[in-house]
Amino acid sequence: MSTPLNTSAHGAGGHERTDAPAKYISAFLVGVAVLAVVGAVLSWVYVKVEDRLVVNHPPEMSPLAGTLPKQAPEPRLQASPARDYREYRAAEETALREYALIDEKGEVIRIPIERAMELIAQRGLPVRNQEAGKPRSQEPGKP
Repeated sequence: MSTPLNTSAHGAGGHERTDAPAKYISAFLVGVAVLAVVGAVLSWVYVKVEDRLVVNHPPEMSPLAGTLPKQAPEPRLQASPARDYREYRAAEETALREYALIDEKGEVIRIPIERAMELIAQRGLPVRNQEAGKPRSQEPGKP
């Protein structure tokens, strides 16, 4: 069996008869608003004072400032990896599709891959010398 509620604090219905005093809630909200405004004003004043100090007394340059390289050392980050990849793929596709002279003497040239496949289909793959490719015969008793 349950125990009866204390009727002096909660009343007959089991709930509080009074709400929190409105003057305390109002005072709390006004205090939060005042703190917010004071914080904003103090921040604004601090920024203005710091700006004035920097303008009147600029920071000194480091003695090492003139000795630093103008560009970051290798390896540098890519500014646009997607663009770099597209340019790389375009250069590779060009190399696969065009004729080019590889050395100055004209002994080595690059041909398009389609033409190279046609030549391989016509001529076949080069065959290795059969004597050089044979494994040594394993006779019993010899290593």
